[in-house]
Amino acid sequence: MAGTLVLSSLLGLLYDSKIEPASNGEVGEILSSEEDGQIRRSKRRFTFNCSVWKVPRFLVLTACGFFAMFGRSIVYVHLVKYSEDLGMSSSVSSRLIFFLGLNVALGRFACGFLCSLKRLDNWYIYQGVLLVSGVSTMLLTLARHYEELVAYAVVFGFCDGAFATLLNILAFTCVDPSRAASVFGYILMTASVTSMVGPPLSGLTADKLGSYEPAFYMAGGALVAASLPPCVLHCIRNREVKRTELSPIDNENTEDAQEFEKLNRHDGLCMDEPLKITHNDRKPVVPGHELFVSTV
Repeated sequence: MAGTLVLSSLLGLLYDSKIEPASNGEVGEILSSEEDGQIRRSKRRFTFNCSVWKVPRFLVLTACGFFAMFGRSIVYVHLVKYSEDLGMSSSVSSRLIFFLGLNVALGRFACGFLCSLKRLDNWYIYQGVLLVSGVSTMLLTLARHYEELVAYAVVFGFCDGAFATLLNILAFTCVDPSRAASVFGYILMTASVTSMVGPPLSGLTADKLGSYEPAFYMAGGALVAASLPPCVLHCIRNREVKRTELSPIDNENTEDAQEFEKLNRHDGLCMDEPLKITHNDRKPVVPGHELFVSTV
């Protein structure tokens, strides 16, 4: 699993989407051998687009994938062995993978339909499926019958399929199309590391403690942790909304504010000091007071 993710990440990182279409005149031209060799050498040059590491959505999505792939790899590797330790036969335990795969397909189709609804935010769905996967994985340690294991396989498989669909959608929509392949490659590269580390580490823990329950606690905790980084985006959105509300609404107020600041610099008026009011006409003696009143 980790090797497949590494190969996919390298292909994504080395993919260049900037393809310039040839004009009608260039199509009919016959290139010489020297020009053909120069074009081939230029096509072999691959670049790593590191500008995506400045995008907050990409950073949050990478953190989610880092923890999520750690937990889900543990479930796929150790679920059958955990069922056998509970007294189930190997043939019956292996059917859990069938239930997982079947519901993964159903989860992909259902999540695709949910993502098409404009009223639902994809980030909320992403957090929801990760949270359900993590909680159900930690509750798996309470299962003692085969029916309970099947119920877990149904729930986890459905959420895992939805997670895979949402990961692809969010990866290709968090940046512009020219950098989407690099985003997908970096996410898979980080996911391959945790997918490779998760099963051996949890297996070593199970061997030391003599039970697979701590391993599934690790997997569930990692999945729950993967649902927390998107909260950072909600805080950023709220901050942007507050800035929008505090900013001037129309161009007229903006021009008034700029003109008042200009008068403030010339006349030595301080914003923190109250305006001086005369007793005769009850108007400020500072020029530009009308502008100040309109902006407030």
